[in-house]
Amino acid sequence: MTEHRVDLTADLDIYFDDFGVDALIGMEPVRVVFDDPSKQLTVFDGQICSSAPFCSMKSSDVLANNVDNGTLISIGNDDYTVTNVAPDGAGLSVVTLTSDL
Repeated sequence: MTEHRVDLTADLDIYFDDFGVDALIGMEPVRVVFDDPSKQLTVFDGQICSSAPFCSMKSSDVLANNVDNGTLISIGNDDYTVTNVAPDGAGLSVVTLTSDL
């Protein structure tokens, strides 16, 4: 029987190459997908407005850069502080951010 393995890391690399933006964690460049903080979500037929910006990043980058509550991340010309890190178990982590603006 032939064993087939899926290379999720390669798929994540392609995803971040196509949709990601450059961010800095300390002096380390990291690709993230930054999401608009003013998006409205529909949950159970109700609207939820979120003012908290967030980004998705590879969980391996979260670990490699010790991203945790209080970590500073620069995206574009803006600086953010991490308020939550939620790994999805499939190689991605959603990182909730706050801005001092």
